[in-house]
Amino acid sequence: MYRHKQPVGCKFLCPHCEKVWLPVLFLNNPDGSKAAPDDPKDPNNNSGNRWSRSGLTWDDLTLSPEINASEAGHWRGSVVDGECITAA
Repeated sequence: MYRHKQPVGCKFLCPHCEKVWLPVLFLNNPDGSKAAPDDPKDPNNNSGNRWSRSGLTWDDLTLSPEINASEAGHWRGSVVDGECITAA
């Protein structure tokens, strides 16, 4: 995901339903730019939540804390080294 040509996050297909794209906005962007501002009008805003990331590609991406879209009937879990790990 990009804002003003700066990488600010990613989207991935919900591992639970495989129908909805889950947006994740980074707290620490790969290029060192500031995190995307909280914008309630943006459908990718995640209520202002941001995730710390490490890795530069999906294959080595790790996000913290876990992603929890379960209240909307979607996936809850972690991304570690590019793998989606469903929460117990």
